[in-house]
Amino acid sequence: MKSYALLIILTLTTFLFMPANLHSQESSAVSESARLSAIFERLHQNPEGSGNESKTASIILEYLKESNADVIYTDVGGHGIIARFKGKRAGESKMFRCELDAVISEDQSSHLCGHDGHMTILLGLAGRLSQNRNFPGEVFILFQPAEETGEGAARMVADITQKGLKFDTSFALHNRRITET
Repeated sequence: MKSYALLIILTLTTFLFMPANLHSQESSAVSESARLSAIFERLHQNPEGSGNESKTASIILEYLKESNADVIYTDVGGHGIIARFKGKRAGESKMFRCELDAVISEDQSSHLCGHDGHMTILLGLAGRLSQNRNFPGEVFILFQPAEETGEGAARMVADITQKGLKFDTSFALHNRRITET
């Protein structure tokens, strides 16, 4: 199952973030895929439950700092993080959201819903935005804590409102675990 999830993540990030001129950028795309794969593995090996995502947030922040975001807000709604990228052209603001937490069961914590993949995809997006600012408006990348308990969203909304941040359009994705029959 883990291999299947990794394949999906790498395929999505390859198509979403691959350089437009494939022939001249092949080695860059390969190294970016390897980088994203390493990020995924690191996040996958360090799951944390809702409200306890401090190590996960530190990992995310480490990679986000490489992206040269215009602003990085930390401790939003708990361990949440928001990165802001301003494009070169006027336009609306877009927010892409993913989750920081993992599912807690009696035996273990794990990323059963693909949150590790969501975080990896958005870190890939941050990397692409840092390389090319020729887009309209602003893009906000939001890493939400405590999604599994439902508590993180309300806390983040309060902090976002206090910071005066507004998003014209919001995007999020969620995986459904596929079980083999």
